[in-house]
Amino acid sequence: MKSHISILITTLSILLTIGCVSSSKDNKTRINITCHECAGMEVFLSRSSILHTGANEVYQSKFDSVGRAEIEFVQLDTLSLLLVVENKDQAEWKFSTTLYFEPYANIELTIENGLPRFTGDLRIINTYYHYDTPSL
Repeated sequence: MKSHISILITTLSILLTIGCVSSSKDNKTRINITCHECAGMEVFLSRSSILHTGANEVYQSKFDSVGRAEIEFVQLDTLSLLLVVENKDQAEWKFSTTLYFEPYANIELTIENGLPRFTGDLRIINTYYHYDTPSL
């Protein structure tokens, strides 16, 4: 009987430890961006100028040689952030849109010919945000 209790306690301890480690890895919000025509360019996320509250945090990444970039950050509340793909060859941005984020969301964005396609979490609201936001 004591061995069964010992095995049960050990099993519960292992499961609890695995649960804590797994949740600590998933406590970030992520956006994965694919844009083949953006290879080598910089991409930024910053607070939208619509409702400026708090510090102006900027998250950035760079597209790799095949046009993929990932930005991840920790947040505890919903956010509206401006995503900008910088075009160093021209004065205008390559792409920009306002995005809606919730804690722990994983957003997938594909940009082709300047048009976004959202998949993953929050795809419906971010599609709406993009097509409802006036051009910057």
